[in-house]
Amino acid sequence: MLENTLPIASFNGDFDRLNAERAQIESELANLAKPINVVAPHPKAVARHLKNVPDLSAMARGGESTSEAAKAIRTLWRASP
Repeated sequence: MLENTLPIASFNGDFDRLNAERAQIESELANLAKPINVVAPHPKAVARHLKNVPDLSAMARGGESTSEAAKAIRTLWRASP
């Protein structure tokens, strides 16, 4: 039997502290490992947007009919490229 338990108590304290630190690091790593959702538009969609936005601006300045403006807005958000 050991006459003095001081080294064991010190070890247990270090062990508990290190376990808590490990749990915190594992939690941080788990958060870093989560995938980031990045959505990139289709290249044709970008080109279509770049063309239609100035057209909409011109319509707004020129007083185009609302049906033409609505059609231009729909082409901005059309799903197919």
